Amino acid sequence: MPAVDHTPSTRHARAGALASVFLVIALAGCASGPAPASTAAAETPSPPSSASPTTLPPTGGLTDYTRLCEANAAASRAVRGTIGDSLAATQAQAAALQEVLPLTGVPADVAAGAGVFATSLTDAENILQQFPPDAIVADVGLDERFTQSEALKSAMDDRSYQAFIGWMIETCGTAIGGY
Repeated sequence: MPAVDHTPSTRHARAGALASVFLVIALAGCASGPAPASTAAAETPSPPSSASPTTLPPTGGLTDYTRLCEANAAASRAVRGTIGDSLAATQAQAAALQEVLPLTGVPADVAAGAGVFATSLTDAENILQQFPPDAIVADVGLDERFTQSEALKSAMDDRSYQAFIGWMIETCGTAIGGY
């Protein structure tokens, strides 16, 4: 394996390239709480909110998406750290997503995309487990295990996946930062 340049500028450049992979897996920066509820929340975009979490229409076993939004934000932050951090955050994100599945009261493509996203989280978890936990995500993020993964292919090609990502961004009131 070639030597890895660990200078801050190189890490920043790799982190930027890695963002294209993990942006779709980690939802890159969902805010810590959901955006305010509205009757058309799943149909029309609402502006991001930094307000306190509010209750949204029920899905799965929960009545709000606070835990999912928080897990997405944590996963976004974790890709800037170690593989171990990112793996733990991805597992928490997958668990939070399972709590709200199946999504109801959303367009069919969003509901279908949630399942595709859940599968992509499993794919990401399996890939992350192949690296040492203390490795820096930015140093391994260009590995073909990530760039050729089903998770990335889904993010680029699957319209329902993309619809779910858009819905999550709308629901969590995202601010994509750091990339």
